[in-house]
Amino acid sequence: MKEILLKNVYFKKNGRLILDDINLEIETGEFVFLVGPTGAGKSSLLKLLYFEEYPTKGNMSIMGYNAKKINKKTMLVVRKSLGIVFQDLRLLNDRTAYDNVALPLEIDRRHDIHDRVHDVLRKLGILHKASSYAHSLSQGERQKVAIARALVRRPRIFIADEPTAHIYRSEKEGIIRMFMELNSEGTTCIIATHDNNIVDMVPYAIRIHIEDGRVDYL
Repeated sequence: MKEILLKNVYFKKNGRLILDDINLEIETGEFVFLVGPTGAGKSSLLKLLYFEEYPTKGNMSIMGYNAKKINKKTMLVVRKSLGIVFQDLRLLNDRTAYDNVALPLEIDRRHDIHDRVHDVLRKLGILHKASSYAHSLSQGERQKVAIARALVRRPRIFIADEPTAHIYRSEKEGIIRMFMELNSEGTTCIIATHDNNIVDMVPYAIRIHIEDGRVDYL
């Protein structure tokens, strides 16, 4: 099944062409790395996938839903199926690490919030920071909280923008193994990164190169 499908997609912002005739197919359960230089369009492409931006031209569907026809009710269904690690993290600084990670589950009104949050924080090695406010954490700890928030929902589609940029090199393999485990359970994983070392950790991953707003499969 085509989990994500883009056909002849163009994206302009502030009069500048950022994505140029993108054709992309991602099957359910695939693991995809999006690689390329700074300013190539990686973040913009990810923003299309979680509907923060919309194509200027062309057709795009996520989980079978056409971006041009999606309504608010359907949008809620799609977003509840996504786990997103934003490049700028977007943590709530006036809340604790626990509260930030619990938020998606509170929105879903789940009854196993405590167990899920503690489990993912423990796997990321920051359970001892659960009661610390986000603003007091190191950048690496903040990134782990953002990863935990994205994983805690056990999403259908996991989208991450430079998720290991602030993680110590010695810890990156463990983080990638968490992503691989999630993928083995059926989650489609799409990760934008500059770090070729983490790309090499997933030998079966599909590698898509983006440069000057155009994509090529490697």
